[in-house]
Amino acid sequence: MQNAWDSYRIPGNGEIEEFEMFTFRSDLNYTLKQAKENKGGINVRYKEAIREIKYYENDNKIRVSFVEPPELKNTVFIFLHNLTGSPPDRIWGYLPELRKVRRFAPLDGEFMGTVLDFEDITRRLNGENLEDFEILLLREEKIGDKDCYKILLIPKQETSTAYRFREFWVAKNGLPAFLQVKYYYKEEYGGYAKIQKNFGIYEFLPGVWRTTYLEMKEQGKNKNHTSFILFNNREQKKLSENIFDSAVLSRGR
Repeated sequence: MQNAWDSYRIPGNGEIEEFEMFTFRSDLNYTLKQAKENKGGINVRYKEAIREIKYYENDNKIRVSFVEPPELKNTVFIFLHNLTGSPPDRIWGYLPELRKVRRFAPLDGEFMGTVLDFEDITRRLNGENLEDFEILLLREEKIGDKDCYKILLIPKQETSTAYRFREFWVAKNGLPAFLQVKYYYKEEYGGYAKIQKNFGIYEFLPGVWRTTYLEMKEQGKNKNHTSFILFNNREQKKLSENIFDSAVLSRGR
């Protein structure tokens, strides 16, 4: 099996199919407490989407369909990834305002007004190929009250990425998921950094770990947005192969 590293999918569990609802909000002055407790409020607008996932031995398929707000309804993205690297990552999106299907690339920048990039979605949800990086164990550190190992991933010269390097913090207690990730962009992509923190990590299926919500915050170079993603409902559900076909994207949900 291709060697992969991911806090979302643990390779070796065979076929996994999931359906989940999530909301996210990005803003300059929005707190995690507001994100968790208040879906209304003045000038507070949530985006709500459905994510449908099929994981196989070497292939991952993810579909993200927006249901709120009304102007984003029926916006759909499909992410196709092969852990062997062949064929390369493929991303398609249907944008209702343009009434067309568009091909995207992992380095196309921010995803739907959040701090997450297309690359974050393809790498963090689809899986990392360890052969793309030099990996170093730096030291032991605490994240809050948890003892962690701090790990450095440096992309090899031939690896296509917007990041100079990334730092990961994984709990020493054996939890197979990252508590925190710090991303450092190359100068041609802005040169700033951002931090992702994962909360409420739990075992969704035997050997399959999930995050209840995450926070991603930009730092430096006048970048100070924060995105919160809250997973409202997650379940196993049989999915039709047809929903991952780019040829039928324009039909929406």
